Amino acid sequence: MDLTVEIAEKRIDDVLVETVTGERDVATAPELRERLVAQEADGVLPTVVDLTGVSFIDPTDLGILGTAYRRQQDAGGCLRPAVSEPRILNVPETTDLSKVFSGFAPAGEPVRG
Repeated sequence: MDLTVEIAEKRIDDVLVETVTGERDVATAPELRERLVAQEADGVLPTVVDLTGVSFIDPTDLGILGTAYRRQQDAGGCLRPAVSEPRILNVPETTDLSKVFSGFAPAGEPVRG
């Protein structure tokens, strides 16, 4: 298993995509937080956090996603995690994130909706 942790950013049309790979934990969380905060400072864009390359996500990252989602909503934007790993797709049902996200979007679904 590759334990390399990376975050890559790209724009597709008017959507920002943050692609996250590797196993996420408390040590890797600050980079994701910093990227999402910096993106928001540059202007609100619909944002997809692509977690299809993630095999494990730490509660710290879940908190970061929830906070970023709320900040985006308050600013008139949207943030949507994209996930393909079944264990991560079930996270909203087993945590309080179900109150924030209606569920993680399966990979490939559009950000708006």
